[in-house]
Amino acid sequence: MTTVPYVFTIEEMLDYFLDRGDYPSAEDVEIAGGRLGRNSYPALVADLNLEGLLDAAAAAVVVPSAWSDVEFPNRALDEDTWGRLFELAGYTGDGVPAARPSEPLKLWRGAVPAHRAGWSWTDLPAVAEWFAARPHNFGEGRIWTARVEPGRLLARITHQRPGESEYVVDARGLPIRAGDRAQRPS
Repeated sequence: MTTVPYVFTIEEMLDYFLDRGDYPSAEDVEIAGGRLGRNSYPALVADLNLEGLLDAAAAAVVVPSAWSDVEFPNRALDEDTWGRLFELAGYTGDGVPAARPSEPLKLWRGAVPAHRAGWSWTDLPAVAEWFAARPHNFGEGRIWTARVEPGRLLARITHQRPGESEYVVDARGLPIRAGDRAQRPS
């Protein structure tokens, strides 16, 4: 049974882990993230890392989990912070350390032009089309595509949102080209 308390702020949860004085398990961090809520989970993970309380084994599980749980990951934490967290975690496939693909991948992203260089990509064009056509894009969503070198691949996540087949990609400076404009589903 876990001893993670029911608290409602990141500061209280961080104090709990600091007072324990040891590395929390991935399970404890996931429970804590769930108790704080999905939009606070990335900040908890980042704060644990800043305090030196996140080891690589736990990071391999909780970093991709925190990324996938929050609706807009790049609004929750900045790219440099996510970059450091994914570096600590190493490349993972569904929260388990894995070998990066050895060849570049052709990936797609559905987003408005201002967010074309976001870090959530897919190997399934239909998934990118769905994201491009989401109502909050107000008809401005497009399909973007890129040839992604293995070193830019940070994680593969398929189990948290079945059917989405996500690759987390460090898209800073990535050459991205436009595809066809997304059509609204009928």
